[in-house]
Amino acid sequence: MVSFFYSITLVTQMDHEFSQHGNETEFFEIDFSTTIARLVDVYDGDTITVVMKVFGNFYKFHVRLAGIDTCEMRSKCEWNRQHAIKARNRLFCLATGVEVDGSISIKSYLDTHVTFVELTKCGQDKYSRLLCRVRDVSGSIDFADILVEERLAYQYKGDRKLTEDEQKSLLDVSP
Repeated sequence: MVSFFYSITLVTQMDHEFSQHGNETEFFEIDFSTTIARLVDVYDGDTITVVMKVFGNFYKFHVRLAGIDTCEMRSKCEWNRQHAIKARNRLFCLATGVEVDGSISIKSYLDTHVTFVELTKCGQDKYSRLLCRVRDVSGSIDFADILVEERLAYQYKGDRKLTEDEQKSLLDVSP
């Protein structure tokens, strides 16, 4: 009975507090220009997960590499899916110096090997991920630039994504 009464009291208090904060409430946005973060996952060639210290606590953030797009890991086209894997593995290698082969799990490796990256915030993307230039910890190697140079990514400003066929014709270097 005490628990039920406590819950009703808490909800009533929260109702009063939250009634002042509806759709007009600002979204939480982390504000920084350049910072260092721990890399904890590489999803694909343009999306990573990092841990940053905010307000004295550690939080995970999804980060989209600014200025590029890569093929999708869940593509229906085999060529695009394989190219997505190459881009992801190259991004992992740029950050860690370790080549991905069949014996390495990216998440497991990053769980046991602390790897830092430098983030320069450019904004947020349409999925509320941080949009950042991502570099090695010294700030000298821009990962997006290398992925574009190596034709594992293409320049992208957040407008219309290329179709899978357009991606393949742009990125495919085979004769």
